[in-house]
Amino acid sequence: MTALGKALHCKAEFDVTSKEARLTVETQADDATHRAYSLLTGSLNSNGLEMNIEGLLNFEDGCGTHKGTLTFGADGLATSCMTTVEGSSLTFENTINAGIDGDGASMSVVSKGSAQDNTIELSAEGIRFHPKKRI
Repeated sequence: MTALGKALHCKAEFDVTSKEARLTVETQADDATHRAYSLLTGSLNSNGLEMNIEGLLNFEDGCGTHKGTLTFGADGLATSCMTTVEGSSLTFENTINAGIDGDGASMSVVSKGSAQDNTIELSAEGIRFHPKKRI
């Protein structure tokens, strides 16, 4: 679809077989100086569920990206994502990793940023708890 110099495109696919289901959704929006794009993919099969997302945003003074993954299967649940933003005088990056499995749960977050001559970094690791074993 295009109107007044702006365009929006969206494409979705969903496939199902006896062994697997797959989903893909792709979206893009544009004008003369800006662009937004996202891609969501996923599958469900005998190994479990996996979802992935990627996003991109370009604007006049900078850009941003996001990438994430979620998996859920026999080994547990795991997720990770990274987001970055860059502007004329600013940069920012955030990374998250988390998981739950038979040994417990864990999470870590790392955020970094800078603006002009100043920088900051924050790191945190989540608590790993161990479920009680039943006899």
